[in-house]
Amino acid sequence: MSDEKVVLNQEEIQEVNEEVSLAVEEAEKDTVVSDILTLSTGYVVKLITIPDALYMKIYNRFPEPTPPMIDRIDGGKTFQEPNPDDPQYEKDLLKHNKLLSEAVSRAEALKGVEIISAPETAYLFDDDKEWMEELEAIGIPVPEKSSRSARYIEWFLYRVAPSWSDSNAIQDVRIAMRGLSEEEVEATEATFQDPS
Repeated sequence: MSDEKVVLNQEEIQEVNEEVSLAVEEAEKDTVVSDILTLSTGYVVKLITIPDALYMKIYNRFPEPTPPMIDRIDGGKTFQEPNPDDPQYEKDLLKHNKLLSEAVSRAEALKGVEIISAPETAYLFDDDKEWMEELEAIGIPVPEKSSRSARYIEWFLYRVAPSWSDSNAIQDVRIAMRGLSEEEVEATEATFQDPS
């Protein structure tokens, strides 16, 4: 390699600036994600970024079960080690994952979605007087003495985003907003199961 110094002139620098500017614009077009969504019910919602601290508080409220200990004999000595293949532990772990997934989904409904507008024939939470009776009529009790937030979550999932397509659309936008990798997207989607 030569010791010769390469110096770019002003015209070349300007060309580099223009190319960088175009590349940035293209990248922004590729990564801009609308946080506004119209759901199947006609409600228009805006997704709000949820602080990681809230997710951590939820995870802490649903601790992962620990596998039972079993005896393992090695070289005449007995050792205790966890048994992740224990059938009850496997059931407990599945239930834990379902509870955690449900908790995260409901926290996102409560703190991560803002209703921008309701369809003409629909109500917002404070004006909807019949939703609890309707749920109870189909066998889903909603205790009137539960907190306003707990009632809001039930209302939101019943009136605003009742279908799996709504939940999936919200999750797809949330994942895109976070800029997750394809592997992270697949791992997240695996936690949401269609009950049918």
